[in-house]
Parts: sequence; C-alpha cells; structure tokens
Amino acid sequence: MSNSMITKFDVIERIVQEVACGNCPSLIISGPAGVGKTFTVVKSLSQYISDIAPLTGIDVHFSVLSGTITPINLFKKLYACREEGSILVLVDMDSVLSNEV
Repeated sequence: MSNSMITKFDVIERIVQEVACGNCPSLIISGPAGVGKTFTVVKSLSQYISDIAPLTGIDVHFSVLSGTITPINLFKKLYACREEGSILVLVDMDSVLSNEV
C-alpha cells in the first residue's frame, strides 16, 4: 500500500473517531471496491469503543447495514439508531436510491 493510501486511511480513522464522539454528525466515504473502507471504519469504531468511549460515560455502539433495503426499512433503522452514542454504518446502499417504495 502506498504512503498516500496509508495517509488517507489515517485521516479516515481520525474522522470516524470524531463521528463516534459526536463532533461530526455524519461521514460519507466513497472509493473503489476492495480498498478497505468498511474495514477501516469498523476497526476505528471498535477501537474507539474499547479505548475511549468508557472514559466518556456514554454508551457508544454501532451496527453495520449493507445490501438491499427499502427506503421505509432504512428509515426504521435510522429511527432506531437516533439515541446518543448509536452509530449506523451504511455499506453499499446504492439500492435505496433506485427503490420507489
């Protein structure tokens, strides 16, 4: 992996941790398949939850949603994750944009 790719993933890890601690409301990561976007996000969130979150007193947790979903079911999942400390990671959710219902 090139130094520029390592640097980009370091930046992603830092921004993901900002999302996890509530300093950034959302994050969109886009790029070619198979370069490690999802792996980096999940690794960063897991590390934050085990190392930093216990010090804040906030119950931080995340879930990963991928694949096909209807807009209504996506809304239900977003609603279920509305509480502080709840993070929803959406992976390859292009199908939502093509659904009419």
